Amino acid sequence: MRDAARLDNFYTILRQYHQTYFPDWRFFQLIDNLQSFAQSDCFYYEEQDTIKLLERFVNFYTNGGM
Repeated sequence: MRDAARLDNFYTILRQYHQTYFPDWRFFQLIDNLQSFAQSDCFYYEEQDTIKLLERFVNFYTNGGM
């Protein structure tokens, strides 16, 4: 079984990105936009892969990509 403690850090980072960069977006609006950016359903992404994707997405978004 995978270590459930890994989720605490993941959710903390996700919350920080959501509150900092996308506070007006609903949660699934963020997830849907992230999946569209990835051009994937992201089903097999590990938490660290999701954070890397989120970092790329924020960089794209904050540099006028959307």
